[in-house]
Parts: sequence; C-alpha cells; structure tokens
Amino acid sequence: MNMYETGSEIINYQLRSFYHANLQHLAANAISFYGLSFIEDVIGTSRFIVCIVFLWIVSSTLLYIYHEMFSSRKILTVGFSAVIFGLFVVYFSLMHESPSMTVAKLVISILPQMIIPGVSFEGHIFGVIAGFLYVTLFPVG
Repeated sequence: MNMYETGSEIINYQLRSFYHANLQHLAANAISFYGLSFIEDVIGTSRFIVCIVFLWIVSSTLLYIYHEMFSSRKILTVGFSAVIFGLFVVYFSLMHESPSMTVAKLVISILPQMIIPGVSFEGHIFGVIAGFLYVTLFPVG
C-alpha cells in the first residue's frame, strides 16, 4: 500500500481531504479556512463542526461516485478545498445572497482554476454542491 491507498476506495476518498500536494497547497487551504472561521461565531461551535463534517463527507462521496461513473476523469484529488468551497456557500447564505448570485460568484472563482494544471475542478464543484445541500437541509440565514 502506498500513501494513497487504505484498502477501501471510499475511505481513501474521505482521507484525501487531509492530504495536500505541497506546502503552498496546505497554506492556501489553511488561510482560506481561517478566513471563513468566523462562521463558527455566527452558527455556533457544534453546528460549525457538523457543517465541516457534512461538507467533507458529502463532497468526498460525490467525488467518489463521479469518478466511479466517469473513470476516464479519475484523477488524484487531495486537499481541503471542497470543504472551503462549501463554506463559501454557507457564507453567502449567511449574507442572504440569492442562490443565483451565489452561483455567479462561485463560477467566477472556479473558472480560472479550470486552466491551472493539477487543480481539481471536480473537487471544488462537489464542495459547492455539498454547500448547497447543507444550507438547504440546515438553513443558516
């Protein structure tokens, strides 16, 4: 087994959120997460933890299902970015942004990443989807 294999593909996908490609990747995710950490003050610690776990599990599971359905798109995806993009949706919900405005802002932030080699467009999209599921099931605003 190498560092990417756990013996279970679905567990492997879940654990990838805690592995980062390099120090810059880790720093970018840490800074973004810190910038969104005020959400904890707004919704409370327990709810924030539930939110993080929900975004992590749902986005990783959706990515796993996507890669199973479209194996030609199966690439190594690592990092906490999916959770961060889900938190952006929670943030926009707290700011009472309309869903269409939220989508527009997220599209603008995701589009440039489509041309950067090695960036998982799919991981970020599934983070956004997980964020919309979270604010639909557990309204925050």
